[in-house]
Amino acid sequence: MTGPLIATEFNLASAWEKIADHRGEALALHCGDVSRTWHDFDRRAARLAGALTDVGIGAGDNTALALYNGNEYLEAQFATFKVRAAPCNVNYRYVEAELQYLINNSEAKAVFFDAALAERFDHIRSELTGVRLWIQVGGDDVPAWAVGYEALIADHEPADRIDRQGDDLWILYTGGTTGHPKGVMWPHGNIAAISKRVFDGLGVPFPASLDEIPATIDSIEALGVTPRQLAASPLMHGTAGIGALSALFAGGAVLTTPSRHLDTAELWRTVEQQRCTN
Repeated sequence: MTGPLIATEFNLASAWEKIADHRGEALALHCGDVSRTWHDFDRRAARLAGALTDVGIGAGDNTALALYNGNEYLEAQFATFKVRAAPCNVNYRYVEAELQYLINNSEAKAVFFDAALAERFDHIRSELTGVRLWIQVGGDDVPAWAVGYEALIADHEPADRIDRQGDDLWILYTGGTTGHPKGVMWPHGNIAAISKRVFDGLGVPFPASLDEIPATIDSIEALGVTPRQLAASPLMHGTAGIGALSALFAGGAVLTTPSRHLDTAELWRTVEQQRCTN
């Protein structure tokens, strides 16, 4: 049994940078045929963070993630954390009116969107005047009003690391079943406190500071219990979303499948091939 959750001072971006520096060649992300080490994860997110910084996005701002499961979802989240902004989940099933409401309500200044959603956003982007940067993931053609995700990474230098706080936010929009979706604001310190349950379950003491993180993840690795989470549900939902944050905080990896529907054969093949633990 775990004790009561107590908010910590941890910032997720700063904790993940510690992990990337310490075990850069370990697996952090995997989707389909693409694997990213912790070094890859950190450097690609840093380049995205450089792009966000270039358009003036920083502490107190928000970005929106209208993305399906994949490595890009977590890289965009990490990049947003790096500049002390808050990422907001966007349900990819939303139609134009719902998307317009959520983007305006969140005051998102950058929107990461899947190519399959480009037409929907094109219909409403004239009403989304607060968005400074549109980033398309995937697709053969990028609309003139957006920039391609990989091009953005290639064209920007990594952002410098900065001091951050445990009260920086991760925002989880509800489904809106009782009215309009509502953004629930989660401080990083609270998410780290939830992650403590992972450490308790592994029998490893929770790190007391950023400096203790390397030794803590070494202890997890020595026990052979480094988590590999298969996000079988959407990362834009709290179930997989919070689970992914916790797995990464423990120095683990998050795995997703390319299919945009439940393919049980693909799911169990991924479990077997990638040795998923949860």
